Amino acid sequence: MIEALQAVKIAHYQYVSEISSLDIIKDENVNIAICQRPEADGLNKFIKHLAESNFSSFNMALDIADFSDLFDEHFKIYQSVASGYHFLKSDINQLITLFSNICESSNVKIFFGRVDTDMCKRFHVDMYELRMLCTYTGPGTHWLTNDNINHQALGSFEPNNEIALRENDIRKLNSKDVAILKGALSPNSKAGALVHKSPAIQQLKQKRILLRVDCNSLSDHL
Repeated sequence: MIEALQAVKIAHYQYVSEISSLDIIKDENVNIAICQRPEADGLNKFIKHLAESNFSSFNMALDIADFSDLFDEHFKIYQSVASGYHFLKSDINQLITLFSNICESSNVKIFFGRVDTDMCKRFHVDMYELRMLCTYTGPGTHWLTNDNINHQALGSFEPNNEIALRENDIRKLNSKDVAILKGALSPNSKAGALVHKSPAIQQLKQKRILLRVDCNSLSDHL
């Protein structure tokens, strides 16, 4: 699929209909690939249960072969009280396996937890090669198309309304979307690193439950 596209100029952002097609991120002209997914009732019920509980984040570097046991140990109190737990673990396992194959490494860094602050609220690029994001509930990450960036303002740490040339064209990931982003350390990116930021949720008292997976990551930005 990727080979057939190399002779054609394609957009740096790609929406795909299947999770497996997120490997389009390997194309040098692409810096974000997004799969928009349908709602899943079993998964949604468990995510709602998690959002209302005070659980500790799962945050560690690991070999994906060890994920199942480590995740079970971390969330052992939920396995017997919420039937949707296995929907969640299966979903995350599918996503990190795909990501590992795209990264060509079994070693990844995983964060799965609740976020209730604005975190990285200014548009920026991060120091990693590839990152996978999925916001299971709450507002998703905001990002800019390459033609909507004032690079001088970005480099000068100006406010967001100066960085985005068109504020009405700021893109947003939806809940349950799965996206893979290229960072500044990507060795194969004519499109450059994706400019993005966390959604503003703190003043609105909103919560996100977020999965973030990095390969060769040097930062914890969301």
